Amino acid sequence: MRSAVLLVVLALFLGAGPVHADAVTLQVSKTAVPGEVRLSWNGGVPTYTVFRSSVPTTVADPPNQVGTTASLEWLDTPPGTVAFFQVASPCTAGPPAVCCLNDANCLSSEYCDGGSSTCEPKKDPGASCQGPNECASNFCVDGNCCTSLCNGTCSACNVAAPPGTCGPAPNGTDPDAECPGVSCTGFYYGFVGDVCFRKADVSAAQATCNGSGACRSTSQECSAQTTQGPSTLTCNALCQDPTPSTCVGTTPGSCTNVNPGNQTCGLGACQNTVPRCANGAPNTCTPLPPSTETCNNIDDNCDGTVDNGNFSDGFETNNVCAAAKTLTSVGEGQTQTLSTFTLYPSGDVDIYRINANETGSSCSCCDGGFCLDEDNQVSVSLTVPVGAGSYQFCAGNADSSCATFDFCQQVNAGSTATWTYNLDGSCGTTDNHFLYIRISAGTAPGFECLPYTLSYTNVPGCF
Repeated sequence: MRSAVLLVVLALFLGAGPVHADAVTLQVSKTAVPGEVRLSWNGGVPTYTVFRSSVPTTVADPPNQVGTTASLEWLDTPPGTVAFFQVASPCTAGPPAVCCLNDANCLSSEYCDGGSSTCEPKKDPGASCQGPNECASNFCVDGNCCTSLCNGTCSACNVAAPPGTCGPAPNGTDPDAECPGVSCTGFYYGFVGDVCFRKADVSAAQATCNGSGACRSTSQECSAQTTQGPSTLTCNALCQDPTPSTCVGTTPGSCTNVNPGNQTCGLGACQNTVPRCANGAPNTCTPLPPSTETCNNIDDNCDGTVDNGNFSDGFETNNVCAAAKTLTSVGEGQTQTLSTFTLYPSGDVDIYRINANETGSSCSCCDGGFCLDEDNQVSVSLTVPVGAGSYQFCAGNADSSCATFDFCQQVNAGSTATWTYNLDGSCGTTDNHFLYIRISAGTAPGFECLPYTLSYTNVPGCF
């Protein structure tokens, strides 16, 4: 193929005849407008490029281009009196190629190549193509000349022997974008921490053929999907664990209820212990209801303090000598035991008077039939309840005032201590004696709602 070069020399006032070059004729004529000439030609193919110069050897240089046109004529007003013109066509026939504008310019066994504007032989099956006019079969499918249109879903050309025949599109491909997207609801991606996710939907851009002439099924597409979709279930982080072997495949996620331990709330008798979780959710611990405070080593009213109610034993108030309580008198050979006393509350003091009376008529101290004396021995014992710490157990001299307690000992919780008095008497008279004892706090807690036991005995004899 070679470019047509049409050259004419024009004397503006003399006129010019036709000039032939490569079977292309260029005609130059004057118009009614002074200085204007008309160029007309036939042959070649658009787009035509018009050049003009006063020097014939440089007429086709790029600076001398005066314009382009798709028509077969050009009006020009050249400067000076002599001009050389050249009209260039993109293609001029030169055997064996044939210039063309469209397929109609070519033989039936050819097509017009738009890139080169030449007639080219139609292609055999299997060759690449841009349109059916390029193919001898008149079928261009999937960019290949094919023997048929490859009708049907997931059918593609040039995938089977011989070349240019139709067959199923390979598995995992969709050359004609025929397969629709599918929803992957019911197909599970797995647990991420405590959250179960399903798989993401497969879009139409992702969907492909199965290699057997059909689109892949929902099961095939979603089983192959590896993208995480929306969450479907969240297990409680404290009270549930993801159930093994769930949230996989088509098995929905599920949660197994667990209990990480117990929780305790409330004070004293209101204290309550319950599981931290119930039915897979956090459990609320509610304290038990309070009750009236009683003296029982329990914080019944749940205010944080044990045994702080307004109560006392029947001997209160006896914390000073002026309020000392006189206990039941003890006669000769008698023992009195009282177990209703309490040392309560903290700081409580109990002071008691014990009368030891002579109740017999005989002398007890005789020697050879000569009786001179009648004595008594009084013993006072304190038993402290368990849990009380210790009590201080003090005694004064017999028959002396309450003001002075000269003898004290510490009695530990759960143990017993005794004070013993030897009381002197005489025959023939009634000798009654008295004594004071004081019970108060020792080591912490130094008091207890449980009663302590006070026992005292009067034994006659020689002492």
